[in-house]
Amino acid sequence: MPSPYYIGGFSKPVDVSRIIHIKHPHDTETLQTGDIVERWDHVFEWDQHCIKASELEKWRMNGDPLCDAAIRAMFDSSSSSAGIDLLQRLHTNAAEDPHGPSQMFLDHVSRQPPDGVAATPEEIGTAQAFFLQHAMAIMEALLHFSLAGGFSSPRITKILQSISYLVPPNTNKKLGTTNITPEMNDRTYMRLLETMQFVLDVLGCTNPYATFNESVTCLHPGEDGWKAALRVRLLHGISRRRILEHRCSYSIEEDGIPINQEDMAATLGSFGAAPIVCLSRIYPLPMGLPTPKEASAFVATWRHIGFYLGIDATILINHFATFPISEKFLASSVVHLLTSPPETGLYFPTTIPILHAVSNRQPYPSTFVRHCALTRKLLGPSLSDHLKVPSTPFGEHIRLCMSHLTAQIPVLFAYYYPRVSWRATKAALTRASLARLVIYKLGMRRTTFRPRTDSGELRDEVKNKEAIAPDPEGRKRLVSGWKTLFCEMVGVILGSFIVILGTVLWTYVQLSN
Repeated sequence: MPSPYYIGGFSKPVDVSRIIHIKHPHDTETLQTGDIVERWDHVFEWDQHCIKASELEKWRMNGDPLCDAAIRAMFDSSSSSAGIDLLQRLHTNAAEDPHGPSQMFLDHVSRQPPDGVAATPEEIGTAQAFFLQHAMAIMEALLHFSLAGGFSSPRITKILQSISYLVPPNTNKKLGTTNITPEMNDRTYMRLLETMQFVLDVLGCTNPYATFNESVTCLHPGEDGWKAALRVRLLHGISRRRILEHRCSYSIEEDGIPINQEDMAATLGSFGAAPIVCLSRIYPLPMGLPTPKEASAFVATWRHIGFYLGIDATILINHFATFPISEKFLASSVVHLLTSPPETGLYFPTTIPILHAVSNRQPYPSTFVRHCALTRKLLGPSLSDHLKVPSTPFGEHIRLCMSHLTAQIPVLFAYYYPRVSWRATKAALTRASLARLVIYKLGMRRTTFRPRTDSGELRDEVKNKEAIAPDPEGRKRLVSGWKTLFCEMVGVILGSFIVILGTVLWTYVQLSN
């Protein structure tokens, strides 16, 4: 077995000879607390926070009935929702029928999450600061681990194919033989950018000029983060209805309700816990990694978001209470979702299409080989081989490590540099840069997560409604801000090096005399 990744803590030293290797989800039924298990090169200790396959199968039979009832009241069919602002339609329908399903749904989501689910303003602020400090690495983790890896589950892939999301619906399903066209690449890339905007919205990083007090309220009902979570939840409802209306290859008896509680909770884990797990794999130096407070706050914020996305409060309280608990849930869901044997001829995972879609994109173009190298680094060799991710040439591995080492320097500088305002300025510039980058790459628009047509296309009128005017002056201020910031960093590092070198030489001369 390749060198494993160890997940979470262990109550006793790991005896490699006694590790239980999971081959099928049903293998979890006989596991006992304290067993050391392995799947896809990931080793963890089975405890009371892990979940057996039989329990997760029950979750698959639970969807989001409150949202689904509102969707039925809002639209006669899923196809009639194409191009519609779902949140706006929800408000309109609720006003027309104050006692109907739409109003009931709106009442449910127009309140704070219950105790044990809601994050405090301090936790949300800490999570935002942590995200902005490690934004590049977290985005890499979300893309190459959570999306390229997590969305490759056979059950999730089947849903994505059914709604033409990330992978086309009508292709040769044999793994690795689909011809990926430029049009497919562009459409997949747009979906990934919309996911990135969702992350920025719910973490309060969309408004580049927001103050701290404004950004920590991003998840309050009516604010941008809340709106994004609600729109995505309603979009899931449309997708669920679309699949059930066109049930070609999808079976509720086999796979449960589309976009069910397990799917949603596993996705939440891949956004809330997985990036924290991946940082130690991305950064070459074991320094500047998330503190327990930062990890706890990040998970708490995503737990809060999960309530508005429609995940059952009991699941959130029991499995996202802390980072170590959510880490064990993530491991359980990976065992269950990524171990399910694919149905012959019907499995085309999203991994390769995603990696092709993001390759050689401006303003920071990276080759397909580089993206494959990072995916293998985060997923591990066994799962990467299973997903047909090409192996990494030695030279590319060295270049990837050097790239991450270079990217880690500003992170470490902010961590150790005593001038707090430098770190605050870096966070503000990162927030503004990410928001502008996503808008620019989306074609100067800010998505409101409107449903696409059955073929997966976005209507032209939607692009016009979501259009954003260019801001050349804002761009100039950003460029100037980054230049000033990095000049200070380089100056301090070089100055420190000169002082240290001078001290060493002076000491040497004194000792020689």
